[in-house]
Amino acid sequence: MASKYLISICITSYKRLKELDRCLNSIDSHYVDDVEIVVSEDHSPEKENIEKLVKAFSETSPYHVVFNSNEQNLGYDRNLKKLMTLANGQYIFYLSDDDCLYKGALDKLIDFIRQSNAKYSLIYSPFWYGPVNDSRRKYASSFAIEKGAASAGKYVYDSILFSGLVFRKDSICKLDAERFKNLNYFQVYMFLHVMYHYGAYYLDVMTINSVSDGENAYGTVLPAARFFPAFRKYRPPHREGPRLPQCRWWCGR
Repeated sequence: MASKYLISICITSYKRLKELDRCLNSIDSHYVDDVEIVVSEDHSPEKENIEKLVKAFSETSPYHVVFNSNEQNLGYDRNLKKLMTLANGQYIFYLSDDDCLYKGALDKLIDFIRQSNAKYSLIYSPFWYGPVNDSRRKYASSFAIEKGAASAGKYVYDSILFSGLVFRKDSICKLDAERFKNLNYFQVYMFLHVMYHYGAYYLDVMTINSVSDGENAYGTVLPAARFFPAFRKYRPPHREGPRLPQCRWWCGR
């Protein structure tokens, strides 16, 4: 069955009204009919106000907007999965509500997807990290990444920020978030699974402004280091980290 849209911008939301409003209004594209926006609010104390905000935005937005409010707090990982089930696009573009898009970046991504005939199951780009006022996940130029364990281990730290990770939906739709409940690493699992089985493409377009000025975006989370010690400290993407432990488990083998 053909997808209704080329890309679904999937936004996690938890009690951050000002940041969500900024995020929504940063979405701009000339390809209006190819884009949908999906917001999943995770049963926060501000859920009614968030719904009003998204409804008001949808009334004037040229894009198709989907809003969901979870009946109970799912937590970060399961809310990412919920967004996946709600999305009607061929590609899923994950975005945190306290991050925003750079003007023109979305159209460059769409142009690339079309030019490559939707060949790649994972596309990701550099981002600007507000707290340190510097770029992250930045390489010298665009390049294709071969599938396999070596690539999964080499590029794993590029998955730490989920904003700007763009997955072809058919490559991740069967993945289960339950094993990551409240661990804050489902996006790493998706990234490694796709990198291992399909490879990826790094698109050298500054796409995300990671302002990171909001509070906790999901409600409940356990210390990730207790689950997987290799992620206790973020390593800059230009520095190759150690080979990934338990790669077969992470990549879904």
